[in-house]
Amino acid sequence: MEESDLAYFLHFAFQNLGLEPGVLMGLRTRNEKIPDGERAFMLASIRKALLEADTPVKVRNFGKQKG
Repeated sequence: MEESDLAYFLHFAFQNLGLEPGVLMGLRTRNEKIPDGERAFMLASIRKALLEADTPVKVRNFGKQKG
């Protein structure tokens, strides 16, 4: 996945907030089918997160809480 400001923003929003890129950009609603290009971006985003051993912000912060 090439790095650009938009790609990074969409990757961050998808990984940390669970917002699908097309929905975030206003191109479709959650009820519509995910286009192939958007699906490819989402899969690349997941792969990038796994290869970088990254975890969403919420999960990282949750692990640091002391009970």
